[in-house]
Amino acid sequence: MAGPFVVNSNPPVDGYSLGEYHKYWLPGGERNPAFDSYSGWLLAFKNPKDRDHARAINRFADRVVEYLEADPPTPASEFVIIPGHLAGGCSHGLATVVNTVIQKLPRFSYRPDSLVRTQEIQKLTSGGRRALHVHLNSMTYTDAYGSPARKIILDDVTTTGHSLEAGVTLVRQARNNAILNAIVLGKTVHD
Repeated sequence: MAGPFVVNSNPPVDGYSLGEYHKYWLPGGERNPAFDSYSGWLLAFKNPKDRDHARAINRFADRVVEYLEADPPTPASEFVIIPGHLAGGCSHGLATVVNTVIQKLPRFSYRPDSLVRTQEIQKLTSGGRRALHVHLNSMTYTDAYGSPARKIILDDVTTTGHSLEAGVTLVRQARNNAILNAIVLGKTVHD
């Protein structure tokens, strides 16, 4: 279910999940009966080779716009995207979502090089550790002179919340007066 959540940072940051993500497979290797169409759209979003990838990007861009325009509308802000697991990499899907949002709502902005993964981390699905220190030690944030103080930290799926917490921490270290909010396309439900 879509709804508010809190990013466990100091001080905490308000977040909003656009929906729930139910993993396709359960730990015992059986198909998860809770896996639903929303979770399927998230998988299509995360896989550029999926035939519905472009449709999933548009679908999530529309959901972000709906959220930002809800009453009261979100003020002008700069998007900060949580990077994927590869060094120097950026989520093409999230960048496309943000660029689509900016075309529809020009009060928002985005700098692709603001939050960067400086060293690769192992994917969680491949047995990687996603402790907070792993993210803090593998990402850097650079604030541009004159960029808006209001930031929206955007992630595709949050499971542990550590990448969001690291993003918030790094933005605050560079800009302690930043006004922060977080949006995730999906929040993992542990079925």
